[in-house]
Amino acid sequence: MRRGNILATFAIATLVAALPAAAPLGRPSFHAPRPSVDFRLTLGERTFDPLKAVPLVDPVWSVAGDLGPDLRIVQFDGPIREHWLEDLRDRGIEPVQYIHPFAYIAWSDAAAVDTLRGASHVRWSGDFLNGYRVLPRWRALDDGVIEARALLCRAADTGKALNDMAAAGATRIQRRVLDDRFEVASFMVPGSAFQSLSTIAGIYTIQPRPLDGGLRSEMSCQVNAGNVDAGNMAYPGYRDWLTEVGIDGGDVIIAIVDGGSDQGHTDLLGQFASCTGESCGGSASSSHGTHTAGIVAATGVSGLTDGGGFLRGLGVAPGATLIEQVYSPVFSDPGGMLQLMTESSRNGAVASSNSWGPSGSPLGYDIDTMEVDIGVRDADPDLAGDQS
Repeated sequence: MRRGNILATFAIATLVAALPAAAPLGRPSFHAPRPSVDFRLTLGERTFDPLKAVPLVDPVWSVAGDLGPDLRIVQFDGPIREHWLEDLRDRGIEPVQYIHPFAYIAWSDAAAVDTLRGASHVRWSGDFLNGYRVLPRWRALDDGVIEARALLCRAADTGKALNDMAAAGATRIQRRVLDDRFEVASFMVPGSAFQSLSTIAGIYTIQPRPLDGGLRSEMSCQVNAGNVDAGNMAYPGYRDWLTEVGIDGGDVIIAIVDGGSDQGHTDLLGQFASCTGESCGGSASSSHGTHTAGIVAATGVSGLTDGGGFLRGLGVAPGATLIEQVYSPVFSDPGGMLQLMTESSRNGAVASSNSWGPSGSPLGYDIDTMEVDIGVRDADPDLAGDQS
């Protein structure tokens, strides 16, 4: 069987296989460990020190790359210095994704990794098993067709990888570039094909699309920073407090990425700027989206108060300008999470409200999480520089 080169990204910190310990992986280079530092890696939902033993998984999930270009692991002997990464590149080893502690998943052939033996700053190097690319919970899926996603390392031949995915049973493949390291693909495939997909050169991780999400409820209380009495209780007068501190959200644009907001609501009139992009809400409206928009920037002009004298319909930043975006169905497209952030940025927003799925279950550092991390740093990859 050909050894694949796929990377399990988000799982990197939580992706480790629960199996028995086994012999060290081939082609490692060893240096004396620092006893005061914890060098254990967590991969495939197993935590281990690679100098002591690299736990292998079931044989079909212990496949690593062949001698050609593939994904490898390089662990350094301490905090990584930039010239160490340059040394890797000089050897033909391209760092792709950092993992804790002091390690990188890298794109390289076996010969280049072999040159690291004896390098003073390298603690260990080895192969990135396909068992690290698919979480244990997804290694025994049945033949039922499901919607799945994969991250592909752009240093690989991604065109060939997509063709190989189709040959392994993937259909309705869509793709989008995320950044200079990765592109994401969504597709339909039998769950039992995950093992075959995990051996395709260039695949970094494979995951089913989360389907247990949706609109979630939340406690709708106004947070009045500092607007409390001696008993630590809030009291009416938040507008006065905003005037006193000189901050009410003016000149700030915030994207409301939700189910749509009622822009004609009394307390939201005039708060929305025009929006350009596929995700713009337009006439879309939902009670939840209206509620979240109100939490952010409702003006309270209705003048209604509750029994405690608190003004109803007053948001945290009533001077802010809002951009209306609808999360569905964009969020489910390849790169959809990043696209939502890109369109927020292109409409001038510097922050966004997102109180929705896509999953209500903890999934570790998954593809959606990585896309959000990418967007926080640079929401518009097509423009030079970082649009944070």
